[in-house]
Order: sequence, then C-alpha cells, then structure tokens
Amino acid sequence: MKKKLPILSAMLFFSILSVTFFASCDKDTHSYLDVKVVDAFTEKAISGAEIWIHQTGGSIDIHGVTGSNGVYSHRFNAPANIEIEAKLALYHLDSAYTPPMMVIDGYRTQSTSARLVDGETVTRVIKLP
Repeated sequence: MKKKLPILSAMLFFSILSVTFFASCDKDTHSYLDVKVVDAFTEKAISGAEIWIHQTGGSIDIHGVTGSNGVYSHRFNAPANIEIEAKLALYHLDSAYTPPMMVIDGYRTQSTSARLVDGETVTRVIKLP
C-alpha cells in the first residue's frame, strides 16, 4: 500500500498538469468580423452589396457579398487594423442595346474601419446613402 501512494500521487499530478496544459491551448486565436449593410433612409438590410476589406501595407485583401440578411462575415487568422468598404451598383435599362440590357449607372458606397482582436467578433454597420 505504501508503494502505491507515490504512484497514485504522481498519476494525479500529471493528470492535473495535462488538463491544465490542454485547456490553455484552447484559446481562440482567430478574429471575426461581421459587416451589416443597410439603407441609410429605410434602415432595411441590403443583400448583394459588395464588401471590400483591405489592410494598408498588409496582406489582407478580401472581397465578399452580403447575404439575404445584409450581413457578410469573415474569420481572420490574426488581429489587424482594416478598412471596410461597402458598395452597391445602381443599374438602369439601356434601350440603345438590342435587346435592351441593364447597365451600371453608378455606385452607392460607404466605408469604415475596424480593429480586429483575437477571439472577438467585431461588428460594423454600414449605411449606404
């Protein structure tokens, strides 16, 4: 019995040590961004808006599109300072073509910035004029 006590103590010590070590490895080192695009006047979500995300002097250059709920989400591998631009094309029917076709007449744009932090979700709402 006396020989089993040190072995049991060592087993208990190493099991507590391993649980503590692996629990500390579970820290989320990703950063998350949610961009919601809404109409500035009606406050309604805009689906199909283009989202451009850039990091000045960095390696981030991302393009996405908002879903039916007006939101675009992205996961990043590291914290960063970023610039976010939302852009929605304005179309008109041009009858100079046969058959008539929709052509881009301009854009509604707006931008903002964000600081991404490990393990956190940053949310930005962009109101397009």
